[in-house]
Amino acid sequence: MRKYYLFIIRNDYKNNAHTLYVTLDNIYKLKNKNFGYGISIYNQLCQVFNTDVINNYLSNKSNKYIKKYHNKFFINDVYAKQKTCIQINHSCIVIKTNSNIPYALRIFKWYSNNIFVCDFANNDYFWLNDYIVHLPKYEYCL
Repeated sequence: MRKYYLFIIRNDYKNNAHTLYVTLDNIYKLKNKNFGYGISIYNQLCQVFNTDVINNYLSNKSNKYIKKYHNKFFINDVYAKQKTCIQINHSCIVIKTNSNIPYALRIFKWYSNNIFVCDFANNDYFWLNDYIVHLPKYEYCL
């Protein structure tokens, strides 16, 4: 299972991906007593997601492969053998999947050009705009 965190990064902080990843990883691992500091750093680096736009888009795509439960969307892509859960938050989008690069990343590539993807458990990170998801398009796909 992979767990990706998607952040919208402000233009001023797009230069060094490694430093950006280390900073976001430190925020991710902060203890509760330093939470205010983490929020301050997050607000300097990141912009929030418009959850209404994303929820509306995914809700309109809901079918037998995409199910919604509260702020989460569950996608069962039987053809690509991918199971994905997308959790919609203002601060970040969390994608849990059994795939290394889930097809669901496509929708967020269209949402913004400044999305930075982190997998903190596997020390993996990349700019979504630089990563092309090459998968066949089925009629039910996002």
